[in-house]
Amino acid sequence: VVVLISGYIADFLRRKWLPTVVVRKLFTCCAFILAAAGLVIVGYVGTSKLNSVLYLSFSVGFSGMAMAGFNINHIDLAPQYAGILMGITNSVAKIPGIIGPLIAKTIAHKPVGSEEDYQSMYKEEWREVFIIAAEVYLFGAVVYLILGEGKRQWWAGGTNGIESKRMEDKEDFQKDDKDDLVTSESLASSIEFDNEPDLARKSGISIQHSLSFN
Repeated sequence: VVVLISGYIADFLRRKWLPTVVVRKLFTCCAFILAAAGLVIVGYVGTSKLNSVLYLSFSVGFSGMAMAGFNINHIDLAPQYAGILMGITNSVAKIPGIIGPLIAKTIAHKPVGSEEDYQSMYKEEWREVFIIAAEVYLFGAVVYLILGEGKRQWWAGGTNGIESKRMEDKEDFQKDDKDDLVTSESLASSIEFDNEPDLARKSGISIQHSLSFN
């Protein structure tokens, strides 16, 4: 439900109000921040199974907003290679899914002792697990906020895209050379203009010497 609604709202914002990069960053950051908040709430407020399930559902549900953010962003960056990019990024994203349960098992192991100690220690350990997961969400939000892009990349057009990039670089280089040439000519003209009074003065002195000699 959240994914479908987010998609419609994101498309509406792109058409009417905001550029693509702002929409992608907005939905990604909102998704990750709200998901992190849900995990922190579970760690501190989840006193019963019902509360824990509700807050975890809240966290996972709002993380679906990211589908209208970074997930669809592959098409914005490189429509021709969106599938390949999705395969690469999704493969990297599976690494935390493999490591996460091992870390959780290491942190939240079943303590030895009375039932009261078991309850208190187990909650603290799982709270630490949820906080770590929330920190990962926040880290992802900050990185995407800084580095996220919404425009088609120069390499996305294959060989044509690379050639276009080379032509743009060549035109920029030629423009810089032209600007340097104009600057040099302007500087030379300025120097000549500054030297004109000296030349006139010297010419006057020469004429005076010539008249005196005659």
